[in-house]
Amino acid sequence: MSEYIIDETTLTGLANATRSLTNMTTGIKIGQLASIVNGAVDNMFMPPLKYARTSIKSCTDNKAKLIGAQAFMSCASLSYISASQCRFIEDQAFANCTSLTSVFFPNVEQIGDSAFYNCKLAQFVSPVKRLGQNAFYSCASLTQVSLSSVTEMPVHAFAACSSLSSVYAPNVSVIKNEAFTECISLVSVSFPNCITVEMGAFSGAHLLSAYFPRCKDIRASAFCAGWTPSGTTETPDDPSILTATFPECSIVGSCAFGYQTKLSLVSFPKCEQIQSEAFIQCTALEQVNFPACTSVGARAFEGCSNLSTISFPNCTVTGSSAFKKCKLIYPEFPKLSQIGTETFALCSSLSVIELGASQISFLAMPGYFKTCRTFAYGTVAGIRMLNLTAVAVLPSSDIFEGCTSIPFIYVPRSLQQSFISHSQWSYFASRIVVTVTN
Repeated sequence: MSEYIIDETTLTGLANATRSLTNMTTGIKIGQLASIVNGAVDNMFMPPLKYARTSIKSCTDNKAKLIGAQAFMSCASLSYISASQCRFIEDQAFANCTSLTSVFFPNVEQIGDSAFYNCKLAQFVSPVKRLGQNAFYSCASLTQVSLSSVTEMPVHAFAACSSLSSVYAPNVSVIKNEAFTECISLVSVSFPNCITVEMGAFSGAHLLSAYFPRCKDIRASAFCAGWTPSGTTETPDDPSILTATFPECSIVGSCAFGYQTKLSLVSFPKCEQIQSEAFIQCTALEQVNFPACTSVGARAFEGCSNLSTISFPNCTVTGSSAFKKCKLIYPEFPKLSQIGTETFALCSSLSVIELGASQISFLAMPGYFKTCRTFAYGTVAGIRMLNLTAVAVLPSSDIFEGCTSIPFIYVPRSLQQSFISHSQWSYFASRIVVTVTN
């Protein structure tokens, strides 16, 4: 149920209206009415279920302040309603009014849960300040929405509105879970004051561009295109987003842009954290620059098969398989202190790896990389140089298992003999080169 904020004068009127319902029948027999004019009780209140499931075709009421829950629910013939003084529309008031194409509510302030669920509205322009969950869910004919006063877009507000192509909501600060999910005609969105985009908000939408100049937090699967589950014949959502610009964003959530195979340009200059699978299988990405990012989650860029150039000057942690199956040649992580399992596995173009001083303590942790296979299975066979000159304690060679073609391994003089004589490094003994005196 939605929560309604009603002033004292309206509340008194509604109380009187409710008392007057004691001797009324709220149901109307099908076929009894064709239209209604000023049907509110005490000129204030259109009662719950008042005209539900009737064959009413239109309603004009210039006095009602509130339309009760399910008042017109499942009125399959209702095509038009005008309530010029209405301020509150309760839950499911017009749900399943499958012929409702035109409404006039110039003073409405609050709209309840599922109020217009599965209606045939083509557009909705309103000064409403507050929407309930599922307010316009599955309004398949809705193409245009203008909500100048709404500050929060609720859960499933316009979900499955398959014809929706234009949304104007300049004051929205939060877009809740799956608010626009499966809006397959929504190609471009701009929310100039949005701070948070929650889970699955635009999942399945066919966006070409997204502009959120103030957004700081993008939650899990916010713009995820989806995928075909293994072993099924389901059709994946059409990935279409081309650009993503979020100049203030600090967190990109799990699978936020996952499977957007046409995404070629991203801009996140203030992003500090990229969570797991955030850009998984974004195969059109060729280069990314995250100057403020300190953490890259597991599988964050896995399967970005054209990603060759990356810049993470402040990144200290990468999760497992973070860049697996990428096209990286020379990844630079000058401040990296923790490398996850198979971070660069199957990066067949990788040619140079440098492990800097900041990694010393991590690489020296006994057994940490045993079976981890960070650069495993011969998938980085093209490595031309392995620079370990900053390592102070002998690391396990397991992290390079299968990288049999590395021609040169640069090590500090103080560890030269340890590398050569250690059983794990004996295979590389002839390729160990001293370049630094310690």
